Amino acid sequence: MRKRHPRLRNIHHRLQRKDGGTNEDSNLVKVDAKLHNFYHAFFREGTYPPDMARKLNDWIRPDYVMVALPRKDAREIIKHLSQLVH
Repeated sequence: MRKRHPRLRNIHHRLQRKDGGTNEDSNLVKVDAKLHNFYHAFFREGTYPPDMARKLNDWIRPDYVMVALPRKDAREIIKHLSQLVH
């Protein structure tokens, strides 16, 4: 039987150091090395997350849509939508 090797893990800063992130445990997460490299290639400097979301929409179910926006904006939109429903 072939031995399975664990995948390599990297440490990822949730908030990048250049944006004020620290090396505190709360800002660090262990991630799969291949996915970590993919993440940084996908969101490298100069790419805009909504553009990436549009490209990813080709990969997901046709009745879903992916949207990338800052968390604070998402909270405001959710608050507004919940007021429309009630």
